[in-house]
Amino acid sequence: MSQSQILIDPNEAQRIEKNIILHGIYYHPTGYHPNPKSLRDACKKESHRFCLSECKNFLEDQESYQTNKTSLKYIPRVSYGLKVAKAFRKVYGDQNNPLTWPKLLQCDNGREWMGETSRLMQDHDITIWVIGLYSHRGTAIVERFNQTLLKILYKIQYAVESISSDPELMRA
Repeated sequence: MSQSQILIDPNEAQRIEKNIILHGIYYHPTGYHPNPKSLRDACKKESHRFCLSECKNFLEDQESYQTNKTSLKYIPRVSYGLKVAKAFRKVYGDQNNPLTWPKLLQCDNGREWMGETSRLMQDHDITIWVIGLYSHRGTAIVERFNQTLLKILYKIQYAVESISSDPELMRA
């Protein structure tokens, strides 16, 4: 009976070894490495030589790095105000829709209520009531209403899907 052989790719073995070393340094409780350069410098202190790209590739695979890394300042932000205004127009601007524009809109002080959405509300004589930053009760009322509305809309959507065979009424 012949013995089986295990073939080990030297490049893969080296990659795994580097990953183990980087993992040990990154998750060591005495240091915090918010960027690849900091991690590379910590590796140098422990006499390991890794290039910056290796440290960057390792960090990109770490969930804790992805969730805590700072956002880049030169990337344009998405304007939620335009999306919110478009959604209001879609819901209340439809002639076949029996809903009427509200008289009062209670919201937090988020940016999605500024700009286009604010102008749209002024055009339809809607009062915007902005809850204060530290008004936990007011925020709780709005969040509870949103949760209740979501449950009602989900039940309606589920009922429509269960009795209809129209593919346009189905969720994607």
